[in-house]
Amino acid sequence: MKIHSFIRNKLGTYYNNKNRYKNRIPGVIYGNNKKNINLIFKKSELFKIFKKKNINILKIIFKKKIKKFLIKNIQFHAYKKEILHIDLLRISNKKKVNILIPLKFKNIKNSYAVKSENAFINFIYKKIPIFCLPKYIPKYILLNLKNLKVNNPILVKNINIKKNIKIKLNKNIIILNAYKINEKIIKEEIKEVDNNKNIKKNNIENNNKIKKNE
Repeated sequence: MKIHSFIRNKLGTYYNNKNRYKNRIPGVIYGNNKKNINLIFKKSELFKIFKKKNINILKIIFKKKIKKFLIKNIQFHAYKKEILHIDLLRISNKKKVNILIPLKFKNIKNSYAVKSENAFINFIYKKIPIFCLPKYIPKYILLNLKNLKVNNPILVKNINIKKNIKIKLNKNIIILNAYKINEKIIKEEIKEVDNNKNIKKNNIENNNKIKKNE
């Protein structure tokens, strides 16, 4: 899907807010040792794009030509589902880029850890940085958790990925692991909380009795 873009001549907070009020989203194109280009986009077109998950490359109609750009950053409103600003990077099929890619997990409930060991999964990374040519950028990286076990974490080096993609993390970093909660410790903690409540209750009752006697 392609989106239209228009040159943004007036810059600054005042004019950016004015554009947003008119359903136009400000953005910037930069990179490749060229001058930054300040643009505005139609809000409706951007929202149609971002309804689809895992979009990394945008096709933009710019000066009657269709060009591809890498989405580097999207600034959202603090509590509204609104895009405030978008940063786009010029790309070349000959130049590799750094980008964060989401991880997708398969067989979470059917994993050995959950199904047979009654364990919990700790997701440490949900996105990982990669380095590759734009044409090799995946929408996501899929991890199959079927054989995941307690004390047997998935490391960076366990991720199957194409040779033309490099993960920019140490190969021994833990992506996720499975763990079991010690029921004995939990029972002891609950008992301790109950005891503290009883002590507090008794203290309140004793204080009330003292006040009455006074």
